[in-house]
Amino acid sequence: MKKLFYPLSILLLAAVACNKTQTILTENPKEINFKTMATKAAVADIVSGTSLPDNNWKIFVTASSKNPDASVENATFFINKEFSTTNPVVGHNETTDPVTVGSIYKATDQPLYYPLGNKTVDFIAYAAKDKNSPVAPSWGTSPASASDLMQFTDWDTYDIQQDLLYANLNGATPQSDPRNLEFHHAQAQIVIEAAKGAADAGDIYIEKIELLGLQTKGDFIVDNSRQTLQVSWDLSGDTGADKQIPNLFATGASNRHVTETALAQMGDALLVPQQPARNIRLTYKIGTDPTTYTYTYNNTRTAWLKNYKYIYQFKLTAYQITFTESVVDWTEETIIPAL
Repeated sequence: MKKLFYPLSILLLAAVACNKTQTILTENPKEINFKTMATKAAVADIVSGTSLPDNNWKIFVTASSKNPDASVENATFFINKEFSTTNPVVGHNETTDPVTVGSIYKATDQPLYYPLGNKTVDFIAYAAKDKNSPVAPSWGTSPASASDLMQFTDWDTYDIQQDLLYANLNGATPQSDPRNLEFHHAQAQIVIEAAKGAADAGDIYIEKIELLGLQTKGDFIVDNSRQTLQVSWDLSGDTGADKQIPNLFATGASNRHVTETALAQMGDALLVPQQPARNIRLTYKIGTDPTTYTYTYNNTRTAWLKNYKYIYQFKLTAYQITFTESVVDWTEETIIPAL
């Protein structure tokens, strides 16, 4: 029987020919940017009815990335990164303010890109006006990711009247359009208005307006670890105290003279944590009478909820006080526009 001999080079070629052809997919990294939506932002701040508020806001975002099987790929993809809300970023529509067109880009350092390999990203974000935040937030790494939990600890909302907005976005994939971040307000807004009950009601002077037993300090927690976002205030460490509406009086004045039958806002709007609604006490004088009178409005509303504005209107005469209470969206203008 004749033996056949093949050169080694031919055998190697045959082995290579049996291998399957593999195609390597080339992915083009896409930069992360956002389109911000604030359905209950202040009317005066909304630009052309579109995105987040005006350019005095700062936006900070934390992100974690996940594998296709939903396991965590990078628990701290990035943490507390600022995105531009003030000036156009080079390479990103330099002739137009990015807020006006609704897109928010990375403000500093190098651009941030989605991870490659069919991964998704979870985002958690906050926005504050004029400064970074009421207090420095902490970020959760339990059960898995930094984007699971955002917490503002020991935030005294009365001393720091800072409007804070929060947002989340889960399972985001790299796409050509910016991803939407829908922001909501972390606090409730209290507005108090007053007027004379009749044109001939005489002179009425309000000395102070207080919210009784108001809780002002606690932890604001945004829990993004579940399928449905859980947002809450923990005020368990605050027993509450009587707090005055700030800036009720003009400089040098000792009271607020109520002169018109048309309602006028008394002092500033007050931002408060979500909590049971508190009673309101008015301290006032009538004409030249030296007597100081008080009236306490026993609030029947069950709670002041974050993201809403509560309006209390009082009409006063020497003999009676009538009142009206209402709850409206943050965007609804009152006598003095919302914060």
